[in-house]
Amino acid sequence: MDTSSKQTVLLYKKRSIKMVYVLLSFFIPFLVMTLALIALHITPFGDHNLAITDAKYYLNGEMFFSRLLKGQENILYSFNNGLGGNEWSQFAWSGINIGGLLSLVATLETIPSIFTWICVINLSICGLTMYCLLAYINGYKLSNLVFSTSYALIGFNVVNCYQIGFVLGPELLPLVILGLLLLFRGKTPLVYIFSLAFCAFFDFYFAFHLCVISFIYFAGYLYIHNELLKGKKKGFFLRWFVSSVIGGLLAAPMWLPALKAYSGGGRLNQTGLLEYSFKENMPFIQIFSKLFSGANSTSELVSGLPNIFCGILVLALVVLFFINNEIDIRRKRAAGVILGFYLLTFYLQAFTLIMHGGTHTNWFPYRYSYVFSFLMICLAVEEFDHISELTIKDAKKCGVILLIAALIVFSTSYEFITGGMVVLDFVLLFLMWLGFWFYKTKPDKAPLRTFSLLLLILVCINLYANFIVSTGNVRDWELDLDEYNKNIMVSGALVDALNTAEDEFFRMEKDESESGSVGVDPLLYNYNGVSHSGPGVREFIHKGLCKLGINRFDMRHWYSKGVSAATDSLLGLKYLISKKDLTTEKGYEQKVDLSGYKIYVNPNALSVSILCDSNIQSVELGENVFENLNTIWKRMTGEKLDVFTEQKDVTYSLFNDYSNQSITSSELRESISLVASISQVEAVSLNDSSETDTSSNRGSVEDNEEEPMTSSYISYTFIAEQDGPIYTFDTSIPESAQGLTTPAIRYVGTYKKGDAVEGKFPITASIGSGELMRGYCANQVFAYANNELLSEYASKLKNMNISFNVVHENDLTGQFVAEKDQRILFTMPWDEGWTCYIDGQEAPIDKTWDLFMSVTVPEGEHTYRMKFFPAWLNYGLYISALAFIGLILFMIISTKRDKNNDMAS
Repeated sequence: MDTSSKQTVLLYKKRSIKMVYVLLSFFIPFLVMTLALIALHITPFGDHNLAITDAKYYLNGEMFFSRLLKGQENILYSFNNGLGGNEWSQFAWSGINIGGLLSLVATLETIPSIFTWICVINLSICGLTMYCLLAYINGYKLSNLVFSTSYALIGFNVVNCYQIGFVLGPELLPLVILGLLLLFRGKTPLVYIFSLAFCAFFDFYFAFHLCVISFIYFAGYLYIHNELLKGKKKGFFLRWFVSSVIGGLLAAPMWLPALKAYSGGGRLNQTGLLEYSFKENMPFIQIFSKLFSGANSTSELVSGLPNIFCGILVLALVVLFFINNEIDIRRKRAAGVILGFYLLTFYLQAFTLIMHGGTHTNWFPYRYSYVFSFLMICLAVEEFDHISELTIKDAKKCGVILLIAALIVFSTSYEFITGGMVVLDFVLLFLMWLGFWFYKTKPDKAPLRTFSLLLLILVCINLYANFIVSTGNVRDWELDLDEYNKNIMVSGALVDALNTAEDEFFRMEKDESESGSVGVDPLLYNYNGVSHSGPGVREFIHKGLCKLGINRFDMRHWYSKGVSAATDSLLGLKYLISKKDLTTEKGYEQKVDLSGYKIYVNPNALSVSILCDSNIQSVELGENVFENLNTIWKRMTGEKLDVFTEQKDVTYSLFNDYSNQSITSSELRESISLVASISQVEAVSLNDSSETDTSSNRGSVEDNEEEPMTSSYISYTFIAEQDGPIYTFDTSIPESAQGLTTPAIRYVGTYKKGDAVEGKFPITASIGSGELMRGYCANQVFAYANNELLSEYASKLKNMNISFNVVHENDLTGQFVAEKDQRILFTMPWDEGWTCYIDGQEAPIDKTWDLFMSVTVPEGEHTYRMKFFPAWLNYGLYISALAFIGLILFMIISTKRDKNNDMAS
């Protein structure tokens, strides 16, 4: 074989090895995670699944995404999104994970398994992108697989198997840094620009984290290479700044409409200036406990410490990095300052808020902690490049430092980590040390390649153990597959049947969400309901729905407790799926009964577009749901009778271990201390899962399931003054800062006039007082619902001459014949993106009841059209087009500059 042929073969082998390493960077974490899933019996390898906690939100979202990819949903607007919502902006907030493309083949039956594989793919992609970065820095080495695998299975990624929308940032971070390195070295800026643009387009929340680290990395690079960059800093800065701006602006069509949608009473306005304090989030030393294996639990998902685990090897190499005299002191200073900065952001509340874009997190705290783990791994990689210079004495010193540090950190006990896992970490570290000893003392028998392979095996064991323990620690929140199939598949069959049988647009709801308080069943089952609500929904929508009796929990809604027929009918809920008997309470007709689930038809459901009296615009909703619904129905119809009649005389009694006291409604009204006592309402805490007790047994068993009664409770009693269903409501709840802590409205039961109505409100306060009872009971209201009158009002409105057609979910049309002084009310949340046309001419849209939309219409026969286009999306498209032109100009200028530099050299 001639020299040319040998060189060709050698080149082919090198390329093959490179390709093998690249593939292994994906498939090694894929294999480690798959083996862990098999051991944990997680679907498709068993009866468990990863759809716990907030993963239910993403599981349901994947089903919606599946229909979207198949062209069955509208990308701009969706009625699966509550009463209707801006779906374009939802994508910008919740993100579209790369593995989510598997949703194309998702069905209700397969979604738990699809969800598992999405998690596996997402984490494996992190390994792939990390290896691409390391290969550019160090070349295609076996040792790079040690660190790319470590990055793929860092603690942040493992925890966010349940929050798969959070993995886009970790996937793209290595590519952003790779792009920066190319940029800094005078090469193409496209990798940096497009990586940043991609993240900003699909998840601007995590793109913010990437922008922060981009600036920090730029500053660190400038400091480290200060001498080399003398006289070039201005051009260096401009190149980085222009590239960053272009990358961000290319994604403007997504994040700009999202910022518009989430401002003005949305998530972006929830943090006050006073909250930016230097209050500590946790004892500083406790942060480091999360660097050890298995440091994860259910409590850690809610309000725990940052997830920064990246393996014991990385931890050891970082220690060695800072004690290695061969590494330039400026690099150590820059690394120390950057790591210290991120540690401070974990420790101090003001910095934590800033790093989250000025918003609080609801669960999964410190959502930028993957950046800290990434930086740790990068320092470990740099130290590993000096492995040949490392001495056995240095390795021993590192072990002693880690042991002392662990003793200090674990002088405090933690419920989320066991001593056994810490011991396992040190056992693995000892085995790594033995491998290093052989490498240093017997290099002929244990070359660097063999040592790297040993490290890869031990690191995989470390990462496997962390995944097993961390995932197992939160299994108590799991909905297993048996439960999934028993409930979800039945509901799915019912919804499919309704969607097949009903040709026209309709709204429906389930009064028992499979997703619990998350309440996103409309996404899962593909129906137009009200329960899909999340952190991206504006606050005025949450408050408005609360004032109609839709129960709120945290930043979401549920539809399972106490919603009256008056609210159902107003919102146009034609069908309800329930396990309860709704014929007695609401007068609905039962159509189907399948495995305990029943389909009920609401004969009084209104259309999404309602032709009604014009004076609805003057209504302002207050704290009392019953008064709100009375006013709404009377104003819409022009009638004068109330749908709800409040009970005037109720006797309340406080029972606890110390005293028993009673007070009546009339005594409460006459009490001169009423105002003072109301201020104590917040001291009262109701059991979240308890139900109002009806000793007369008028409600169904399901209606009145209770937790065991506490030793302290408030009882109520009164004589029913009329026939019909009775509801109770606490007027103090709707305006609480973080939404409802308990459902606001409850169904008491259905009674005959003269029946004794008795029940109890459990309270968690073991020592009740008369003032506590007065404070709570002063805000409690009972009311009778007149469903017969409601039916009359609904019939009057339904007989109005107006039609409603859905061309697309963002394009609604119809015809109407209006009398003088009438309006069309659209029971869709108000949004700047809607435009109304009457006979082709644009008509102003008013915000009604601080929740819905209405339009004043001319007298006579006309047509209307409602078109939705997300507000500021057009500006985003213009900005993106300008950014693309700027990119072309930037590339031309950069190319000319590079050519001139080459000629000069």
